[in-house]
Amino acid sequence: MKRMLLVFFAACSLLTQAQTFMVNNFESAAIGDSVKVIWNGGTAVVAANPYSSGINTSAKVVSVNNLAWVPVSFPVTLPAGKTWADYDGVRVKLCPTAGASLDYGNFEIGLAPDASNMTTVGSANGWSTATIGTWYSADIAFDQAKLTTYLAANPVTTNLIVKYNKAAGYNILMDDIQLIEHQNPNREVVVNFEEQIIGSNAGMGVWYATGGTFGLEVVANPVITGINTSSKAFKVTYPSGGGAIAMNILPVNGDWHNYDHVSFKVLALAFDTPNPWSNIFVGGGPDTWTGGTSQWSDTIGVHELNKWYSVSIPIISVTNATQPFLNIQANGGVIYLLDDISLLYATTELKTTQASTLKVARISSEQYQITIGSESSYNLIDVQGRVIKSGTFVVGTNLLQVADLTSGIYMLQTKSNIEKNVVKIIR
Repeated sequence: MKRMLLVFFAACSLLTQAQTFMVNNFESAAIGDSVKVIWNGGTAVVAANPYSSGINTSAKVVSVNNLAWVPVSFPVTLPAGKTWADYDGVRVKLCPTAGASLDYGNFEIGLAPDASNMTTVGSANGWSTATIGTWYSADIAFDQAKLTTYLAANPVTTNLIVKYNKAAGYNILMDDIQLIEHQNPNREVVVNFEEQIIGSNAGMGVWYATGGTFGLEVVANPVITGINTSSKAFKVTYPSGGGAIAMNILPVNGDWHNYDHVSFKVLALAFDTPNPWSNIFVGGGPDTWTGGTSQWSDTIGVHELNKWYSVSIPIISVTNATQPFLNIQANGGVIYLLDDISLLYATTELKTTQASTLKVARISSEQYQITIGSESSYNLIDVQGRVIKSGTFVVGTNLLQVADLTSGIYMLQTKSNIEKNVVKIIR
């Protein structure tokens, strides 16, 4: 039985492609200027940045003294012609300065028609574990249903609230309060670690672990030749019993159903045997195993240590994928470096889950019977993401010949105008 660990974290500015509107970076404010804090939850004043490094070299920031679950209110004047509905969420830089346990940092965002009220329209977590004096960047999405309901009742809104959900004694710095402009929520996404701090966990979390704790940190890329010339990568050291990491990769208000593949670059620093077992999930966690769908397993095609490989994983049915997490699981003792983690946009226009009519029956090691309810194109894809066979299945029964394939695991991907499917084929 897999042992779950309770984990909280959020994307650390994964949406680096997003255009933003800067609400306030505090550079023009005077040291000591106060920022409105509602409910007497503490104090917030402009201060010199005591940790001017990494992702935030600003001279001035907001210093928040937290007396319990402190909301900080920022006046907002939107650009001409813009409304709150033109934005997907809030991007904010955060730096903890005091606290006994920094295993999570939960934040709510709210809107208000003045500086003394708050209607929550989104929430997320700024880190899984944090280090005092280190800056993190978090994207907090608006809940679109809550935003729509709020704006219908409050068309005039002048204040944005960022609320730090921690008890008294947990103090924090805030900077660069930005609104993320509306984007296609199903666009292609590429996540790398070039703007992250060496040694930080870059907002990664743990889905579950057995036999110990994970090592999660941004490191210098030790192999900058070949397919990955990035200066930084993300290092994952799996505990003795194995486990899975988690990252919030889905775009703000995105939909897993509109992506065909997850891809990433991987380098192994250690494993017990070549091709260590691994498993990739989307939409699962961080605190429920059944929330995700296994996309692919058995091997990610790593044959040599200290060499970068490129992996492309077809996304299977995501009926249960209700959460934005990408989970990467491996055996104990495995140490991976990861980089350029991507979601590839679907070529179909399917926006919702379709009932699958696909049935696959293995007749022999050389032949499969494929039954489907709609005429569909298909691709047979190997574990490296290469298309080995392609063609069309007619409505009814079809035969798929695999005698000419090398023994191994393949993914059969089908698409029609009413459904798409991916299933595992074993030769």
